[in-house]
Amino acid sequence: MIKKLLLTFFLVLTNLLYCQTSQILVETTLTKYSNDVKTNTYNLTLSPTGSTSRSFSYDIANNDDNEKYFYDLVTLNKTNYPVSFSASAFNRVKPTIIGGPECNETTHGSFTFQQSPVFYLCHAASSFLVLDLPIPEATIGNCQRISIDKYVNITNADYSWQYMKSTDTQWSFFNYGTHYTINGLSFIPKELPGFNNYTGNILIRFVVSYENLKTGKIVSYPSNITTYTVTECSPQYVGGAPPTTNPKCYNQSTGTVTLKFQSELVDGDVFLFNIFKNTSPPEFIKSLKVPKSSISNNTYVWENLAPGNYIIKYQAQRSTDPNEKIDGLSTVDIPSFKIENPEPLKFEAKAIQTGCGEIKIQVSASGGTHSYYYYLGNETVKDKHPFESPYIIPTSMPDGDYKVTVVDDNDCIEK
Repeated sequence: MIKKLLLTFFLVLTNLLYCQTSQILVETTLTKYSNDVKTNTYNLTLSPTGSTSRSFSYDIANNDDNEKYFYDLVTLNKTNYPVSFSASAFNRVKPTIIGGPECNETTHGSFTFQQSPVFYLCHAASSFLVLDLPIPEATIGNCQRISIDKYVNITNADYSWQYMKSTDTQWSFFNYGTHYTINGLSFIPKELPGFNNYTGNILIRFVVSYENLKTGKIVSYPSNITTYTVTECSPQYVGGAPPTTNPKCYNQSTGTVTLKFQSELVDGDVFLFNIFKNTSPPEFIKSLKVPKSSISNNTYVWENLAPGNYIIKYQAQRSTDPNEKIDGLSTVDIPSFKIENPEPLKFEAKAIQTGCGEIKIQVSASGGTHSYYYYLGNETVKDKHPFESPYIIPTSMPDGDYKVTVVDDNDCIEK
């Protein structure tokens, strides 16, 4: 059976960079006008920018099928775009009278890297199918999912996804239905045979196959190769917004966030945490390396946090890794959280004249954390006295200067 690929073919991996090498599969179709065809010739020339032109010639005869499909693979460099093309087609049917039906057409144009144009002349058609996978600059954990979306229209054609380690000599096939579907590829490295504890490079490519009538054989046309660096898998975060505690006093850096993980760190690894202000884009604040000895029951409490909105990204690293800032697909994102700033404590003390040269002191307090306390003069917070605001200190004192300190339930003072 003759196999045919429809006219639009491109692969997109969001937010990743395309490689320099580009491969174009030129699909050409010749259709026989009738069994009395005398000639049906077709010539196509591709002229990449800054590179040598490629020319192709085709014909169809009376003893051929009604349609013939030809496939030619052209390897370019990304800098060779835009690619110009020109084509000419001539068709003549053996006439019953001199002259007969005839067609003679030409066309020309150009296309850029992400385009896959198609055009028709007489009884011929060509499409330029870009067989390119983007190259990720990515590191990913062994237990994280790699997904490549595929926007492809295929009819009566075979295709497959293949992978191998950088040390392998043969490609292995991903399983259809398990690892890929008509919508694209999605898999977790550790689930592949031999990849359970693997660290290193995994190479991925896409392959389409056709019956090439120039050779009469099924020919496979691979895409370029995309490579991920696979690292040890970071312990996964136990989902949801992490629990927090707020500072006890206004504008203090005493808040905490509790991070819970599904599994232990590997011996010799450390957690590298990066904390960011939850802005757009996130603003990096600091990094923190935490050894396994500081993790209890797969839980870590990050202390001394100031009030604010935060996000945390982390990954497991070798303790000898000098990197202190992480970025990329290998990181694990913790949902955003907020450390609330408590209401500030405010108080007022004023003297009340009682006559006979003596005064009493009235204190009023608001904010902070109820209850309220005061202490005088050389007293310390250990000597604090509870009160309900407003409150008149019962001791009468002669005129003079006095020191009054008010604290709340957390021993916070006015700031």
